Amino acid sequence: MEKLQDRLKPGIFLRTGHRGAAGLAPENTMASFQKATEVGVDLIELDVQSPSDGRIVVLHDGTVDRTTDGAGIISNMSWESARKLDAGFRFGPPAFPRRGQSIRIPLLEEVLDAFPETAFTVEIKHSPHPKFYETLASIVKSHAMHRVIIASETRGPLEKIRVFLPCVPTNLSRPEVRNFYFLTRLGLSFLFRSPGTVFQVPVFAG
Repeated sequence: MEKLQDRLKPGIFLRTGHRGAAGLAPENTMASFQKATEVGVDLIELDVQSPSDGRIVVLHDGTVDRTTDGAGIISNMSWESARKLDAGFRFGPPAFPRRGQSIRIPLLEEVLDAFPETAFTVEIKHSPHPKFYETLASIVKSHAMHRVIIASETRGPLEKIRVFLPCVPTNLSRPEVRNFYFLTRLGLSFLFRSPGTVFQVPVFAG
């Protein structure tokens, strides 16, 4: 498989499946990632954070309420508790066709191993666990060193993970994008410096 970093060149746009194929299957689940590969995306975006025991799970929200049949803050739950939840429970109202199909919140390493030919954007969500960045870096090194972009909207998580994974490409945080934009408007883009590699900016927001 071609290294992802070799595909990250000026003028190249990669078709990205947001949380897998979130409109077609329950977001951030194996079912969603499988659907994304079937429709032919170049890159799958997913979100990661940690339950109380420090595992790295694939989940967007800080709570499990919106996407599962459970309730509670993920960082206060154990992985054993989180893995029992039905992650297809809230998908597709009013019929909810994916309930009771053993769709679970996956671990990051499970996803990376299940799709060994797929490139991913791994977006860091808030995680208070003290070993979060070290654990995330270890998983990336072991399972997907050359097919991952690490992303975050905020600068702090990127600064931390860049220490552990200096050779893995990252996106530019919101402040970095803003700085680039204003310098470009002033004709001073040559002054912009960033350790980031990828702009992941929506066409519009708000």
